[in-house]
Amino acid sequence: MSPPIEFAEQPQKILESISDAFFSLDDHLVVTYFNQAAERMLHRNRREVLGKPLFEVFPEAKGSIFEEKYRYAIQSKQSLSFETYFNQPPYENWYQVRVYPQSKGISVYFQVITEQVKAKQAFQKAQQRMETILHTLSEGIVMVNHAGEMIFSNRAAEQIFDHHQDQLLQSSCEHCRWIQVDNFLTPLTPEQLPLSIVLNQKQAVENFEQGLIDSNGKLHWLSVTAIPLIEGEVFSGAIASFRDITDQKEREKQIRFQADLLDHIGQAAIAVDQNGNITYANQYCEQLFGYPIESIRGKPILETFIPLSSLPAIEHIRATVRRGDLWSGEVTLKRKNGADFTAYCTVTPIRDLEQNLGFVVIAFDITERKWAEETERQLRALSDALRDTAAALNSTLNFREVLERILLNVGKVVPHESANIMLLDGEWVEVLFHQGYLSNQTGEYLEGLRFKLIEFPTLQKMVESLLPLVIPDTEKSSLWRGNSTMGWIKSYAGMPLLSRGQVIGFLNLDSAVPGFFNEEVVFRLQAFADQAALAVQNARLYEEVQSLSVTDPLTGVYNRRGLFQKCNEVIEQNRRANTPVAVVVFDLDNFKDFNDSYGHSIGDHILSTVARRIANRLRASDVLGRYGGDEFVLLLSGISDAGLRPVLDRLRQSISLEPINIGNELLFITISMGISTNTTSGYDLTNLLRHADHALYRVKKTGRNRALLYGDLSDYAQTA
Repeated sequence: MSPPIEFAEQPQKILESISDAFFSLDDHLVVTYFNQAAERMLHRNRREVLGKPLFEVFPEAKGSIFEEKYRYAIQSKQSLSFETYFNQPPYENWYQVRVYPQSKGISVYFQVITEQVKAKQAFQKAQQRMETILHTLSEGIVMVNHAGEMIFSNRAAEQIFDHHQDQLLQSSCEHCRWIQVDNFLTPLTPEQLPLSIVLNQKQAVENFEQGLIDSNGKLHWLSVTAIPLIEGEVFSGAIASFRDITDQKEREKQIRFQADLLDHIGQAAIAVDQNGNITYANQYCEQLFGYPIESIRGKPILETFIPLSSLPAIEHIRATVRRGDLWSGEVTLKRKNGADFTAYCTVTPIRDLEQNLGFVVIAFDITERKWAEETERQLRALSDALRDTAAALNSTLNFREVLERILLNVGKVVPHESANIMLLDGEWVEVLFHQGYLSNQTGEYLEGLRFKLIEFPTLQKMVESLLPLVIPDTEKSSLWRGNSTMGWIKSYAGMPLLSRGQVIGFLNLDSAVPGFFNEEVVFRLQAFADQAALAVQNARLYEEVQSLSVTDPLTGVYNRRGLFQKCNEVIEQNRRANTPVAVVVFDLDNFKDFNDSYGHSIGDHILSTVARRIANRLRASDVLGRYGGDEFVLLLSGISDAGLRPVLDRLRQSISLEPINIGNELLFITISMGISTNTTSGYDLTNLLRHADHALYRVKKTGRNRALLYGDLSDYAQTA
C-alpha cells in the first residue's frame, strides 16, 4: 500500500505535526533530522543538534540502552521497539521508542509514557490488594479463563485440593488421588463439574453440593458456586467458590438420627385422648414445660401448651392425625411462665381398628439449634453476599453497578430501610449512590447532593476516629443533625471507607425504628465498607486511565482519538433525532510565524489559550478537540445553517479581539474556520471533516480570519 498523497507531497509537514518526538540518524549516528516534538521533549534546538553525532549532543545517554539499540538497528537493518526508564536529568521519564532502519541510517520515534506506566502500576497494586483479600477468605476461590486454564486460586483452594486445583476440570487427580463425587458418592464426570457447566453453557451454578474423597479415603463435603465472567459482551472465563460444609452435613445427619429416635422413645412424651385432654406425661415434661406432672393430667393440651400464634398450625396437625397419618415438624409451644419456645414434635395417632382414640406427642426443645441455624444462616448470607460483591469487583468496571451490588448485598445481612454511599473530597462530601428512599422526599434531597463535611457531625466524627458510628436512637444523640427531609430516620449506622489509613467516603444505613441498629452490625458492615472503598479506588484509577487516553496533554481538550470517538457518538444521536449538526475545522492564521519568531513554548501557550477561550464559550453538548498541530475541530449540535454564522463569529472574535499577553508584548491572533453541516454532508464524520477542511482551504486562499460554510462554495452550488 502506497502512502497518502499528502505524505508524499509534504512529509516534513506531517512529521512536524505529530506529537511523537522524531529524529533520523545516519550510519554514524549523526543527526540528519529533528522535529518540533523532539525539540520539546529532549530540550534541544534543532540547530544545536543537526549534523552532529547524537551522543556528542546528548553525552548523558552515551553507553545507555539507546546507543545499544540504535547501533543494533543500523547493523542488523531490523526494526525494533522498546520501553525504558531514563533517570538522567532533565529526562527522568518512561519512554516508548520505535526504531526503523532506512537505506542510510535509522528513523527514531520517541513517546513519553510515564503517566501510562504509573496508571498501569497503580492498577496492578489494586489487583494485588484484591488478591490479598481473596487469600484471606476461608472459602476456596478459583478463576479460570475461557479455555479452562487456571489463572488464580487462593490459599484456601490450594489447601482443599492439595495444591492440585489445576485439575479441577477432571473428575479425579492421579497425583494427589482425590476424587470428586456426588451426594450418592458416585464419581462426577468432567461434564457434571460446576466449572465445566459454566464454561460450556455460560450459566451460573449455585450451591452445588459435591463430595471430595482425599488420598486417605476421608470424605469432605463442599458447596460450590460458579459464575461466568463476562467483560462487555465477551465471555472471558469463570470464577468458583468452594465452601467446606462437612460439619454442616454431619449435623444434618445427627439431627435426622435424633428425629428417627424420637419417633420411638422421644424426650417429652404426652398422651392425649380424643377430646384433647392430657392423659399421660413423662418426667421430662416437667423439665421442658415447668409444670408438675400431676398438675397437667386431665387438662386440655391446647390451653396448657399451645400459644394463640400456633392455633393455625394446630388445625393442620389435627387434620393430618384424624386421617390416621403421622405428623412431625417444628411448632411453637409455651411454658408455664408464658415464654414461647420452638420444639420439634412428632404426633402419632392412636387407633383401634378404624377409630381414633387420641394421639401421642413426642417433643424436644430446639431453641438452641434454631439459634445456631440462624447464626449459620446469617454467616452464610454474609459469605455469599461478600462473594457476590467480590465477583462484581472482578467482572465489571461499571462503578454504579458495583455500588448497587454492594448496597443490595448489605441488605441481605444487615436489614435496613435505606442506604447510601458517600465520597469524601477534601472538605466536601458527595452522595454517589443511594437506594430505599423512593417512598419519601429524602431520595430527592440526596440525589446529586454535595455538602461540606462540617455540616454533619456524624461524618466528621468518623473522619476523626477512623471508626464506625452507630446511633441506636437519633433523637437522643447530640451528634445527629436532621432536617425536614430526614426527620423519619430514628436509627443510624455508618462505616468510614478507608484507603491507606485515610477516610475516602462513607457507607450509611438508616431505619425509621428507634433502637433498630446496635454495635453487632459493625462486624457485618466492615467487609462491605472495605469492598466499597476498593470499588472507589478502582473507579478512580479507571477514570484516570480513560481520561489520559482521550485528552490532549497540551490543551486539555480531546485528542484525535477522543475527538473521533465522541464526534461519532454525538453525530449518531443527532441522526436518530433528525437534528442539525455542524463540524467546524479551524486553525490559527500564520501560526508558523509565531513559532519561528517567539519559540515553541510561546506557540504552545498560544494554542492552549485559544483552546481555553473557545472551550469556555461552548455548551455542554458541544465537542472540541485538537486535530493536529494548530488545527482544531468543533462539533455543534442543534443549530440551523442560518444560525451558525453569528455563533461562529462570536467565537472567532473571542480570539481576534482579545490579544494574548506575552511578557511586555501583546500578540493579536486570528483564526480561520471551515464549516460543513448535515445539510450538505450528511451525518457522516468523514464527509463532514473533508468538506469542512475544503472550506477552510478556500478561506486560507482568500484572506483568512473569517468563517466559510461548505454550502456557500460555488463548486458545491454547481454539484447540488
